[in-house]
Amino acid sequence: MNLLLVPRGAGGPRAALGLSLVLLLSGCLPKIGDDCQTDVDCSQIGDRVCDTSQAGGYCTQFNCTPESCPEGEGICVAFGNSPSLVTGCANEARPSPYARSFCMKPCQRDRDCRDGYLCIDLAEENPWAADVTQRPPSETRVCVVPQSASPVDRELLSGLEENVCSGAASGFGGDGGAGGTGG
Repeated sequence: MNLLLVPRGAGGPRAALGLSLVLLLSGCLPKIGDDCQTDVDCSQIGDRVCDTSQAGGYCTQFNCTPESCPEGEGICVAFGNSPSLVTGCANEARPSPYARSFCMKPCQRDRDCRDGYLCIDLAEENPWAADVTQRPPSETRVCVVPQSASPVDRELLSGLEENVCSGAASGFGGDGGAGGTGG
């Protein structure tokens, strides 16, 4: 017969059971990048959401800031951060109004990610127009679902800067619009 000896005043068997339960559950808390079906799968207190648009769901924090992702667990990434793929249209001084930021799971290699996800370096050009906004940017590789669309043919975009970025061909921009007199 095995007996668990608990010193007097230590709370007895209930305290030991409670401590065991806390230790057991602390290893099972959801992390950034875990699979999910609902927000509750990611957090009981509402500090994380389940992005169900990703394969198998993706536990994340939406609208992260450069310092808000859980340390050692996620890094802040702005998707759609570049307003255009056309050379000359990007305005580095102003981020895209279409950018959305999420905490993403950092990685070193594909095997750090779950099935269906790859470890992609966002410091390189990528089809999501995504940038790491984490400060300091300790890592630029994150687990994401690989892009299945064909890349944009850069030759189709050549020569478009003048008309696409300035609107000159349409009569907009430049000298105040349609050329009428103000007043």
